[in-house]
Amino acid sequence: MTRCITILLLLSLPGAALSQAREYSFKVEELLDGGRTKAAANITLLFNGSRQTANGQGMIFVTVDNQDHPPFTISPVDGREYTIVGNEVIYLPPDPAATTTVTIVRPGLKEKAALQELYLLYRKLEIDRKQVDSIRDVNQSLYEKKLLLQDSILKAVTRHYKISEADLRTATELLEGRDKYFTLVSQSIEGYLNEAKDIKDAFHHLVTFSFKNPKSFKLLDSTMQVYNKYYNELNNNNAEYERAIGNYWKSRELSMGFHNLVDFAINNVHRASILPLNTTVIHKLNEYLNESSGRRKKTLRKELTATLEPIIPMLDNNLDILDVKVKAYIGRLQLLKKDMYAE
Repeated sequence: MTRCITILLLLSLPGAALSQAREYSFKVEELLDGGRTKAAANITLLFNGSRQTANGQGMIFVTVDNQDHPPFTISPVDGREYTIVGNEVIYLPPDPAATTTVTIVRPGLKEKAALQELYLLYRKLEIDRKQVDSIRDVNQSLYEKKLLLQDSILKAVTRHYKISEADLRTATELLEGRDKYFTLVSQSIEGYLNEAKDIKDAFHHLVTFSFKNPKSFKLLDSTMQVYNKYYNELNNNNAEYERAIGNYWKSRELSMGFHNLVDFAINNVHRASILPLNTTVIHKLNEYLNESSGRRKKTLRKELTATLEPIIPMLDNNLDILDVKVKAYIGRLQLLKKDMYAE
């Protein structure tokens, strides 16, 4: 009996290579303030126009049936909600087990993130923009080299975060303006508050010692001089500070908040309490100090006590209110100091 063995030959025809499906993983992270990131859970991105949605850990798994699969062009579904940081064209890694990270950023943080990276690169390369300008007339060759390096870094960062150089320069000016005026505003209003408290304490000291302690008068005189300095500084510059907050924080709410804060300080603290103390009471105090008659001195002391007793509690109450207002406002101003879109 003859046995017939059939041999099956698998022919590999040109262009018909065997395909093997492979799964590739992509980790989607959202860039946060300060360079921190978090998993972009359940976010949807377009991979070559096809929607892919991340799981709760921000992972997207894509299966391709060809090792020579072309690179993915990854883009947001809605560019108004977020932007891909860096190159949107992603080549598949040789090892399918490797995870590719895709970073996204919200529009409100793009300029800030770009600025943070720009300053970091400047520090690493020891580029100080003010020093660069200062060497222009000293070493023209070095100046031009520094300028080219600075310009190349600027272009790289703007390309990476997909923003214009003009937008980045505008963001730089905004943040520098905020740094400057946050210091001026906080020092001015907090300084005024502290000196107003000292005025209240000085007058309270007078009443406590029944105008018999000479040190109380010296304390009041020196305290009043310092208070006047801080009051004049706040009163003379508050319009400039209000405009600066509107211009640099881009927030009418914050600008009006400062206006209302200063209005309370000037009208409810200065004019309602400290100004009467500084005029009526000081006049009587001088009369009291120069009076030789014991009987008249006693009468003046009673008049001074009667004048101060209702004013000091009112001043104390308004200072407590101002204290709360100042802390809340300065805290909010500081919180929004690094936010490109304060409102």
